[in-house]
Amino acid sequence: MSISRTIPCLAFFVAGLCSCSSPSLKAPAAEVSSFLEAKPPLKADRTLSPFALSGGSLVTTKQKIYIAPVSLTYLRQISKPLVKESEANRQKAARELADYAREQFAAAFRNSPAARYQVEAEPGPDCLTLELAFTELNPNTFTGTVSRFAINNLALPGTDVLFAKATRGMKGNVAVEGKVSGEKLIYQFADNEESKSAFLLPVTDLAEYGQAREAIRDWAKQFELMTRTAAGEPVKDSSVISWF
Repeated sequence: MSISRTIPCLAFFVAGLCSCSSPSLKAPAAEVSSFLEAKPPLKADRTLSPFALSGGSLVTTKQKIYIAPVSLTYLRQISKPLVKESEANRQKAARELADYAREQFAAAFRNSPAARYQVEAEPGPDCLTLELAFTELNPNTFTGTVSRFAINNLALPGTDVLFAKATRGMKGNVAVEGKVSGEKLIYQFADNEESKSAFLLPVTDLAEYGQAREAIRDWAKQFELMTRTAAGEPVKDSSVISWF
């Protein structure tokens, strides 16, 4: 078989492999912080929830939601071995991402074709309150991006996908925790997302926190969809695979 035919076949094989095993390639849940509470208890069930851990119900009689400023109180130290970012620079980026996350969660409701809740500028007795906290934030690195690009271009196409777990230390990641309350706490979730495995160039890695912004946009859309999905109905998670 010629090389021109071998490469597409290999890519097709890898794509098939990923479609079967992608849930196992998801970044593991980050350690849960004291931001979350004991009840409702968190469970790991990606067949229903797009989040690594979740618990409780978002279905209420209320029709409004207030999205609080995102907390950085629980943000842990940099943990990736390739990251050389100063803590001061990371804190600055974290504050920008916190503002971005609040905007994106609000936008997810405002842009939804059938939003269950209306976003309010202030909390109130007739509102739910969504609180979010970042617990991990590791930027993408030049070394990690170049290494993963080399793997994909000097070895077999899609090798980064096959070795997604082994290359985890080369990837940026962001972890979030969230809780929703009315008169009492009704729902909690936690998730951790890393740079997607790529068949070619890992594009999100070209921006230092590009992966984090992509993850935030996904979380916002998934959360809004969770609020209007019947109990027991699954909400699809974002893919761990990128074609670029």
